Amino acid sequence: MKRFGPLILVALLAGAAVFILTLINIRSGPDSDAARKHEFASRFYAARPEEVSPPESPMSVGDPGAPVRIVTFIDFICPACRQLFESEKRLASRFGDKVRIDYYAFPLDRTCNRLAPRSVYPNSCVESKAFIASAKMEMFGEVAAFHYAHYKKYFARMRQGDVLAPIQAFFGGRGRKEEYRSMLEYMRSGPVQTVLYDGIEVARTLHVRAVPTIFINGRRIEGAPGYDLLEYVIAEELKKD
Repeated sequence: MKRFGPLILVALLAGAAVFILTLINIRSGPDSDAARKHEFASRFYAARPEEVSPPESPMSVGDPGAPVRIVTFIDFICPACRQLFESEKRLASRFGDKVRIDYYAFPLDRTCNRLAPRSVYPNSCVESKAFIASAKMEMFGEVAAFHYAHYKKYFARMRQGDVLAPIQAFFGGRGRKEEYRSMLEYMRSGPVQTVLYDGIEVARTLHVRAVPTIFINGRRIEGAPGYDLLEYVIAEELKKD
């Protein structure tokens, strides 16, 4: 009988492993996924809609008359903001003219943003102005797409303050150095400064303190939920339309 002891132990351990894997599959299956979305939507709709009426942003995607409006406060260096931007890009593709996304810079840099708890990303104010300037020059989509496509490559440099490295690479790689110089000049202009500070002022009235913070038809979400959760609540919003 002693010879069978190890074999019995192995069989018991194998059975336990199969049982655990079965539980994992059950919890991560379709029913669990549906429950997760329902829980997220329940928390979303438990929040009261807020009055969100910021001035028009040049950094916008979608139809101004769309039934779903997403107002996004973003720092273009923060990793969570990158994750959210990629999700929102998919949402824009998925829902087309039914969704409008407006971006407002909320740089975590106290040089221009006294609402920031500290300067997490040096020169983030400079980068925000670059994105606003590119939007004013009708290149926001191109610049943002390149920025996030090469985000990992340039993150260490941006984190240390070399925030324009990916944008400079975007223009340089396309032989558009003159446009880059024009953008640098435009960054210092009054209209760009106004867009930046108007966005920060709206964030102040809404008590935004961290990024990303978004409002979907007035309801606040802090952080970067997964694409599937955002898709679910937007589909719910469109049912009301």
